[in-house]
Amino acid sequence: MKEAAGKRKDATHTPQVAWGNYVRFLFQPHSFYSFSKLGPVKYLRVAENKSLPGRDQPAEGSAMGRFLMVAWFEKKEQALQGIVVSPVAGGAGELELMPSSIAEISRAAGFHPPVGPEATEREVELLHEQAFLQHGVLLYTSERVGDSSNPWSFVLSEPRDPEDDFIETRPQHALTKMGLARSLQVRDGLTDKQRDDMWSKLSKDELLVAFGHEPGVGEGARDDGNDHDDEAPGAAQGRGRGRGRARAPAAAAAPAGGRGRGPRRARGRRGGR
Repeated sequence: MKEAAGKRKDATHTPQVAWGNYVRFLFQPHSFYSFSKLGPVKYLRVAENKSLPGRDQPAEGSAMGRFLMVAWFEKKEQALQGIVVSPVAGGAGELELMPSSIAEISRAAGFHPPVGPEATEREVELLHEQAFLQHGVLLYTSERVGDSSNPWSFVLSEPRDPEDDFIETRPQHALTKMGLARSLQVRDGLTDKQRDDMWSKLSKDELLVAFGHEPGVGEGARDDGNDHDDEAPGAAQGRGRGRGRARAPAAAAAPAGGRGRGPRRARGRRGGR
């Protein structure tokens, strides 16, 4: 039993898994999202995003992304207050939900990474997760306006970056290690490799210190070196200090080749997106 538990921990204790969890929890329950390749026509509604305990470890090479419960909507009309959308599928009064992983959502959003015929499910899944923030994802404010004939009609407005919304509305000590490493990556224009090196080499307290926090500011938050996927990172409510202003120490901010010189949101140039 001990050996099996050890194997499970080793299999999930990687920056790639932590990144996949980070991306998944950008999707908040009861929220709508759009993707640039689908244009202003189709929208995704996340109904539920949580992990169920007791899931078996996937076989080697198999996809391991946890599912979100989602429904696809389509634009019906443009109103003064926003975009009116209704479900693509489902009977009268029903909303048809489907379990979808981040990779499956990425595929539905029009991204098809180049892979060889020998690529495993897990290798393809990692490509989807690593590139997901390049899909032009937007988060919307939504208001349900349906009636008895169409109860699942919504008006969408105020599109914004879901990553900004996720991180900047949470105290930094409530973020996972990957959330903190990603914040430093964006702030300092670091590459994906530098971000992953920070996640691997630094503790959560050390990442917090890079933002100028005093040691121990994590308020007893769990920090065993991994980003757990059994709860949404940053579940604590309240607006924190955003992306931070204090510069990270050189050793922490650039463990793999120096600090980036990019803008505050280094989108897609040096690996941020």
